[in-house]
Amino acid sequence: MSLDEFPDMNAEEVRREHPSGWMNLVKKDSIPKIVDALLDSQPGREFNKSELARQAGVSRQTVSKRIDKLCELEIVEEVDSTSQPRYRLRPQSVVAQKIRELNSAVNAALIDEEWSGEDGLMDFRMRADNDAHLHDEIKKIEREVPNLFE
Repeated sequence: MSLDEFPDMNAEEVRREHPSGWMNLVKKDSIPKIVDALLDSQPGREFNKSELARQAGVSRQTVSKRIDKLCELEIVEEVDSTSQPRYRLRPQSVVAQKIRELNSAVNAALIDEEWSGEDGLMDFRMRADNDAHLHDEIKKIEREVPNLFE
């Protein structure tokens, strides 16, 4: 979409009135927090709304407002056969997979900054434990460069 298509609107108005898929996803800052909490959890981990709210640092009411949108976009799924609704990142979701890939790519791009000093290495290692791609990469580095993280 080009701003030229909307000569009577400024860029902010165009983005608000005709958001891209990305803007639709992140326009409410609680949605990225919820998705980030799910990305940081173990694969397949299930949460009720209160647990997800605590993990994401948002209110339970906020999770209640946003969870339907995340389910509609097939990023999150409600787990069947539970008395209280539970949710998890939808493993077969193309959108969730692309978010994981983006997360991994951004984390990988930040490695150079995080590799400076011992604190940077520890932060990278902790992040790698929650990111399958980075976890595999750090294991590969540990094999290739013994004693690097000791």
